Amino acid sequence: MKNMGTVYEVLNKHLCTSCGTCAGVCPVDAIKMIESPPGILRPHINDAVCNHCSLCLKVCPGIRVKTDINRFDPFVGGISASYAGQIADSGLLATSQSGGIVTGLLLHALESGYIDAAVVTSQNINGSVRPMVKLADKPEEIISAQQSKYCPVPLNTFLSSSRGFNKRIAVVGLPCHMHGLYNVGKELPGFVKNIVMRIGLFCDRTLTYGAIDSLIRSAGFQNRKIAEFRYRSKKWRGWPGDVYIKDEAGEEIFLPREARLAIKENFTPLRCRLCYDKLNTFADISVGDSYGIAEPKQGLSSIIVRNENIHKVILDGAKSGKTNLRDVDPFRIVTGQGMGERKKQFSFFASAWERMGYMAPEYSLKYDYTKAPDSIDLSAYEKILKNALTIEESIR
Repeated sequence: MKNMGTVYEVLNKHLCTSCGTCAGVCPVDAIKMIESPPGILRPHINDAVCNHCSLCLKVCPGIRVKTDINRFDPFVGGISASYAGQIADSGLLATSQSGGIVTGLLLHALESGYIDAAVVTSQNINGSVRPMVKLADKPEEIISAQQSKYCPVPLNTFLSSSRGFNKRIAVVGLPCHMHGLYNVGKELPGFVKNIVMRIGLFCDRTLTYGAIDSLIRSAGFQNRKIAEFRYRSKKWRGWPGDVYIKDEAGEEIFLPREARLAIKENFTPLRCRLCYDKLNTFADISVGDSYGIAEPKQGLSSIIVRNENIHKVILDGAKSGKTNLRDVDPFRIVTGQGMGERKKQFSFFASAWERMGYMAPEYSLKYDYTKAPDSIDLSAYEKILKNALTIEESIR
């Protein structure tokens, strides 16, 4: 690839996270996020427009995120409070993925005037099963964005359209999105000055778009126009949910959650194997499933608060009746999310990647976290990475 000094350097190293940060900050709008045939989302640079300013490379979180995170366990992050909670509205709880806390918090923040809009991800707009990034300033728009999408989302492309938006914004995103916003804040602080709330979702991995298409084929709906697709609907058996697909004519089908779990390894992007930040430690508040706390069929969210200003908004939301909260020991959240295994997996995959001769992402982690002992056989990890690399190479 050409265009050295641009985000193409990240593509050459196979470290793109598909976060859209590069496209969001490009001053001449030369970068577009394009889906490739295997269902991978990558930036494409218009050579005729690019001015070679290198901003895209400077802010890219795929290649590096450098910060003083060793003040605490970087896999856990700073914690000022932790809760388990649900949205109070029973209807919205039923359509949420877990406990509906993100929706409840955004609705409270919007209605109370703490925010003017929220950057969210919607799906099934105009019949598409691909996600759409939206700046939502109405309650119904926030509600329509319920549930995680489990696929590449170029969320940070919103930066290009929010430059002249002088109102208070909340952003809901994955760790890679928060890493990108952090890097932008260091290089271009004006771009993020109106972001007053960063809500991070726990993230084990995303899946390529190919996973959605595979499940639709499994349902026999591949030749139909899809009206709705959910990875984890509670309609059939409650939390943690099953795959739900509805076509334009209104016919519905459920695939058991086991069908989703069975394809995860085949559709995991290479870069997700090299990410340590499952608990979204750069966010103001991190939210995810309630593993290790309780597992009610109606769903429950685990909540880690990292910013005291946002803590007040969360408590006010509970006082207003939007959400129901109870205190939880953060250790139970951390262990329930399997962070011991996450540390091992990150260390082994990152070390295997380096043994294959490639550059691992530059994180401000202690050496112990990123280097597996030479005595450990990493051939199984190398095989997984080589398979993913074959797919990556096919789109170059």
